[in-house]
Amino acid sequence: MNTLMVLVAEADPLDRWKIGADLEKLGLSCEFIQIEDESLEVIQDKHFDMILVDTDATKVDVSYILNKLKDGTNQPLKKIPVFALTADKDEDHLNNLKEKGFNDFLFKPFDIDELKSKIAGIFPQITHLSGDTKDEDQKPEMSEGTVYSLDYLEEYANGDMDFVHEMVQLFIDETPKVIKELLKFYNKGDWDNVRMEAHKFSPQLAIMGLYGGVSLLEEIERNAKTGKNLQEIPEFIHGVEKICLTAIQKMKSDLVDKNKKIIRVLVCEDDHMMLKLIEHKMASEGYEIILAKDGKNASELLKKNDYDLIVTDLLMPYMTGLELITLVRSKLSKNIPIIVLSRIGLENTVLKAFELGADDYIVKPFSPNELLIRAKKLLSKKK
Repeated sequence: MNTLMVLVAEADPLDRWKIGADLEKLGLSCEFIQIEDESLEVIQDKHFDMILVDTDATKVDVSYILNKLKDGTNQPLKKIPVFALTADKDEDHLNNLKEKGFNDFLFKPFDIDELKSKIAGIFPQITHLSGDTKDEDQKPEMSEGTVYSLDYLEEYANGDMDFVHEMVQLFIDETPKVIKELLKFYNKGDWDNVRMEAHKFSPQLAIMGLYGGVSLLEEIERNAKTGKNLQEIPEFIHGVEKICLTAIQKMKSDLVDKNKKIIRVLVCEDDHMMLKLIEHKMASEGYEIILAKDGKNASELLKKNDYDLIVTDLLMPYMTGLELITLVRSKLSKNIPIIVLSRIGLENTVLKAFELGADDYIVKPFSPNELLIRAKKLLSKKK
């Protein structure tokens, strides 16, 4: 046996990344599935040496998972060791997992040395596993006044700072949603989902060095599970929120500094409310927004300054969006990404805009988040 192939049933993207990075450090190959969305039938015709299942975060009964794995027609599949990934160290819970048919368990946050030891016990023919794992899971020391730490993330990224920034942006985008879900489930008295959300969020905070938040989430998870001191949960949630929002504010500032270049966006729109809406959303993400109230104003700015992105309405006074695109592409010969804003019914005009050199378009009315996603996509291509 050479390289072990590991199937991992895990839904959370940050957890997937962490587990994948650990397995790669050990020289193992892996494939991920989401139990909630993907049928386990997908693995019936594939070869795996071991299977890891996050039993805490899935809404599917773990007995169903094991039945799918063990009761199928694939005889070799029935013999594959299946490990439960769990943050719950309660002895009764662990015994229950083994009674249901799991061969063993691994505690989350994922411990690479524990996995290495258990693989060696199951596969004695594997005489070497790569990766220097000493002190891997030790919490990094943080100097006084440090809000968060990316040391752990940067180490696993092996110098790929684009990936680090991508993970940080994912954390920034998803954190408010998680806090909202925690409060929603608390208000409904849905303690199983409170526990589940806290459990899923904890490793993400650990990756960002937010260990104060991790401790609060552990309290939330414990109280939701035992049904004790439930009245304390809102205070813990707001504590987590405060820690995260403070870190996010600093992350946004640091990302701008580390990029060494502020992204300058020229927004050309004669609708004042739309103009301010776009400005508010994009400025909140660290972009420098320059506003042009009409085509003539935009033309003057473009002749004097450089921009990283142009967002322009098609129908503007003094100079239309089409004329502005022609100015940028033909007269100024600038290769600036251009997003056009269009109303329904202007399909022919949008096609003309693409012919002249526009890169993307959005139909009004639109969500500012959609514009932000389109902008980021074009700017990443420009790099």
